[in-house]
Amino acid sequence: MSIKLGEQPQWVGLEPNVEVPDSFFDELIAEPVARSLLTRGYALVELPRDVRRNYADFALALKAFCEQSQEEKARFATMMPDSTKWSPNQFHGYSKMEGLKEQYMIRLTGKGSDLCLPGSYNGNPHFGKTAILLYEHLDLICRDCLSQVAFDLGIRQEEIDRIIDPIFKDNTQDGPDHIKADEVEPHMYRVGSNYAYPEYVSTSLLDVFHYFNSFTKADGSFDKFTNNHNSHSGTSQFST
Repeated sequence: MSIKLGEQPQWVGLEPNVEVPDSFFDELIAEPVARSLLTRGYALVELPRDVRRNYADFALALKAFCEQSQEEKARFATMMPDSTKWSPNQFHGYSKMEGLKEQYMIRLTGKGSDLCLPGSYNGNPHFGKTAILLYEHLDLICRDCLSQVAFDLGIRQEEIDRIIDPIFKDNTQDGPDHIKADEVEPHMYRVGSNYAYPEYVSTSLLDVFHYFNSFTKADGSFDKFTNNHNSHSGTSQFST
């Protein structure tokens, strides 16, 4: 089986969804995170109410951005590597795979960075501000999960801190006020946060997707996806 960039994998639309009893999710929520990660390889984490509100705001901002013209979205398709040599994924910004998805890779940036994010469209929440705040919330949750696993394995916290992005200050409880957005062009902002060191660009990212509901078959006809996300996989992934 082979996969070519820009083409649908052979299994697209063919995978059945796995059905599990409702009790399975209650069991996962009740299970300690470290135990789940060490024995299952994944864990189910319930998001606090303020993070869910932040997620809902960002979902509106992302939807509004995806509804813009391709010309508008392409303004944010920056820092794209050579697609003949590398994956169409990029360092930071918007990208699109025809027939499958469009995607936005978001890096956390400290104040003074020159990376840009979209602003607000049609009165919806500000893309850049809500994205960075959501990144920070999810990053703290992931750090807590990692610390629990490290404790169970007898690994010192200092060893963990050496390999993950440094935190300048946890300002997430202050709301979005610690995030600064400077407009450089219409709807385009440099967004920096006190959560990261000045001019710092994170190695981790918040990767968001808009999957299309249909794809073109070899004979030119259209079909719908059975389960879009099976066409994408990742490691060290926190999915919401």
